Amino acid sequence: MNAKTTLDERIRLEILKSYEILDTDPETDYDNITYLASKICNTPISAITLVDQDRVWVKSKVGFDSYDANRNTSFCALAITKPHKFISVNNVKNEKDFEALSKFNGFEDGGFYASVTLKSPEGYNLGSLCVADFSPKEITEDQAKSLEILGNQVSKLLELRKKNLRLLQTNKMLNLKYEELEQFARVVSHDIKSPLNNIISLILLLKETCNDKFEGQEKEYLNFLSLSSYQLKDYVDGLLNYYKSDTFHKNDCEEVVFCDVLNQIISVLDSKREHQFKIPDKTLILKTNKNALEQILINLISNGIKYNDKKPVKIEINCEDSDKQTKISVKDNGNGIEAESLDQIFLFFKTLNKKDRFGNYGTGIGLATVKKITENLNGKIEVKSVLNQGSEFTISFDK
Repeated sequence: MNAKTTLDERIRLEILKSYEILDTDPETDYDNITYLASKICNTPISAITLVDQDRVWVKSKVGFDSYDANRNTSFCALAITKPHKFISVNNVKNEKDFEALSKFNGFEDGGFYASVTLKSPEGYNLGSLCVADFSPKEITEDQAKSLEILGNQVSKLLELRKKNLRLLQTNKMLNLKYEELEQFARVVSHDIKSPLNNIISLILLLKETCNDKFEGQEKEYLNFLSLSSYQLKDYVDGLLNYYKSDTFHKNDCEEVVFCDVLNQIISVLDSKREHQFKIPDKTLILKTNKNALEQILINLISNGIKYNDKKPVKIEINCEDSDKQTKISVKDNGNGIEAESLDQIFLFFKTLNKKDRFGNYGTGIGLATVKKITENLNGKIEVKSVLNQGSEFTISFDK
């Protein structure tokens, strides 16, 4: 073999190995093709073969038992060296190169062989779809055309296999990257939260014990430090909740009393009983992911309180549960959202640069988290809002 032939063969073998198909188990898609090839051409033998370095390996076969053949004595290894993609040998005894191999394949008295070469997109010959008979014969033009079509289908199956392998590998890498990112977010968030909580505690202690010792500007600095600390805490908590939302799944369901969940959330968000809430009937029981439901409601209700300049703050929560769908809505009388901003509020890290009732800016994480949780549970979220009148968020889950 000259240098170019050696290089071409090395490349061909690398391409063949990239399909990761050698020595795999039988598959119905390939077996169906060899069955059809045998029936269409009326031959007792049919096979899909791949030419490896020293052997010819059989992916699918009809009419014989072996899965391996010596490359040096194989009809299929010889066939892929031919210039034409399709070859038909009516009698192997009449073709010099095939006749030399016939005794190694049980064709001492002659016989028929035809094959379609399986090519890679790069143009390299990988193997063949072949049919054979121990008696000489001639196939029709229609049979030959059908065999070529089946051969093309084998090539497409091989390419589909390679694409699936790439997708699996890409998916594996993405999952690994995501796990690393999630772990990074958890570690960083934890490492930030611990000293941050200490800072907030020290600020509160300073305010309680030393407030009368500070002058006006010093008090302003202390308030600014307190405000910044709480903003950073909200940001870190939002990040943790966003990444935690991936663990919520639709199938992790339990029966919950909807009003009990609401009352627990309201008691935390409105501990001073300053706001007005309207909630559904106490007997409403939902079968849902409780943690996901709580996270959704906490975000929506707290937003209804924070972005609200009315006195009193009014929030109405409704729930409709049927055999086909669960629909939950949270309506407030707050600041509302401009129509041109409605398509942006669910974007991760996207804020509208609006201060809440406590003078803080949003993180752009809360509603993105709600949307992510909702979609993880195969639900959808919609919003209606009128500026200075309030907003209504509706979440629906099909059963």
